[in-house]
Amino acid sequence: MSILDEILDIEQGFVNDPTDKGGATNYGITLATLSSYRGKVCSVNDVRNLSESEARDIYTKLYVSPFDFVDDHSVRRILVDAAVNHGLLRAKMFLQTALGTKQD
Repeated sequence: MSILDEILDIEQGFVNDPTDKGGATNYGITLATLSSYRGKVCSVNDVRNLSESEARDIYTKLYVSPFDFVDDHSVRRILVDAAVNHGLLRAKMFLQTALGTKQD
């Protein structure tokens, strides 16, 4: 199973839980992420109508491709998961810390 398939298997469907600080999500993609990706303010209906194809594109561009240089699938999966849950910058910082290099 690919990294994207694993994510979409976990993050399936539209959810708009008022107690979740992420707000409306579909395939795990938040309103803020969708707006940023599309370069315009999106609505809850835009999130609701998000296609799986576009969700895959978002995950690939924002969270998977930045770690294309990592050959080990297990390590790459952990980094992608960290990026999805903590943001790309923090995931890169985790990697730099693990490697003992200066964080930039």
